[in-house]
Amino acid sequence: MEKILKRSLFSVSFLSLFILFAAVTFVEETSGGGDKQDGEEVWKAPESAKSLENPLEKFKGNAKITDIGKSLFTKQCATCHGDSGEGDGAAARFLEKQPRDLTSSAVQIETDGEIFWKIENGNPPMPTFKEILTEKEMWMLVNYIRTFASE
Repeated sequence: MEKILKRSLFSVSFLSLFILFAAVTFVEETSGGGDKQDGEEVWKAPESAKSLENPLEKFKGNAKITDIGKSLFTKQCATCHGDSGEGDGAAARFLEKQPRDLTSSAVQIETDGEIFWKIENGNPPMPTFKEILTEKEMWMLVNYIRTFASE
């Protein structure tokens, strides 16, 4: 009986460690893994996001798509990121984590897929937009965010 109890305890301990490892791995993959830049944690999309292809790539620079992206940005993002994407929106000063400057080279060197993934999944205080916006709208936002590179 004592042997069975020891085996059960070992199995439960092993299972608990496995679950903990799996949870930590999941959190690192979805939240960026804890890399730091200038003392702040850098939010990275998982490797799989890098290869996501922008189905609206050919519409970059299209005035109508850009206007829709700008409208979506104004409604959903500007409160925190600011009208020009510099992270200086009206709500930014009240947030524990400051919104990213979307005009920065650190953001602009990310792939469209990485930016899309971040919009889709969020990172508190940034909300998850997959329940708020359509996939097409999120790609329009990606295209609009790209316009900040030239500003």
